[in-house]
Amino acid sequence: MGSSLRRCTIVLLASIIVTIECVTTRNELLTIRRGKGTTLNYPAQATEFADHYFNCYSMCASKPCCLVAIYDELGLTCAMYDIVLNDEEFMVDKEGSMLIERQWDQAIVHHVWSDSIPRKKMLFGNIHVETVATMEDCQKVCRALPDAISLELKTSTRCNCQRRIHTALPDLLVDDDIFVYEYMYCPL
Repeated sequence: MGSSLRRCTIVLLASIIVTIECVTTRNELLTIRRGKGTTLNYPAQATEFADHYFNCYSMCASKPCCLVAIYDELGLTCAMYDIVLNDEEFMVDKEGSMLIERQWDQAIVHHVWSDSIPRKKMLFGNIHVETVATMEDCQKVCRALPDAISLELKTSTRCNCQRRIHTALPDLLVDDDIFVYEYMYCPL
């Protein structure tokens, strides 16, 4: 009986090691902020039951489109979003809530660029400006920045990489004849 118990312990330990190996091979880091929520009027991509914040953390890490999750300790829910919350102004203190942010190089690997929206620009969100030759060049420049989730191309040469997206902040998308706007979204 003693050797049977020992074999079970070794098998259990081996399965834990394999699980840890699977989680850590993706080079990911999720940051948890206790007592934080968001003020965005943006629908969650998915909301699921989670009886502990670690379950919410794991759910977000397992979904390729999840960049942010909000865990509600009182309602035991995990709301997962496909956008980044780079602005502290959208985060609020909220008791019983935890903000889980996915962070790694190229966190938006599963996101794609939208169709162009002519004559539009996003206010107050530039994180990088560069001269480019084409829209494709602008997309490459902005995709290389982990915080960029949208872009503006001004008269086909000036590329503005943005940290804001119009679907979360519709009032900040304004008319401007010399710009073309695109944003990243996750089609999964």
